[in-house]
Amino acid sequence: DTQHRLVILIASCGYVDFVENCVISMQRLNVTNFCIVPMDAQAEQMLRRLYPNHVTTIPPFVKSRLVKKPLDIGKQDFKQLTSTRPTIITTFLQLGLKVFYC
Repeated sequence: DTQHRLVILIASCGYVDFVENCVISMQRLNVTNFCIVPMDAQAEQMLRRLYPNHVTTIPPFVKSRLVKKPLDIGKQDFKQLTSTRPTIITTFLQLGLKVFYC
């Protein structure tokens, strides 16, 4: 938007339904300035089909390109995946955007 605000949603394949709920809520509020960052190939494919103009590519530093199933919260692979979120958010902040992270 004109104030450089952006809502960022980050999701792996196990959380696509969460992203859908967030997007539906934002659309009801006429929020269109959002970006979805997929954390694995399955999420990217599903989300691109639903929101083609709002999905980025999987960040190159994310080691989850081979994730084939939802990851369990609290397990080591989930922790490794979510540890990349600050880097993703920082990337958007460095572009001069005001970020709201969902």
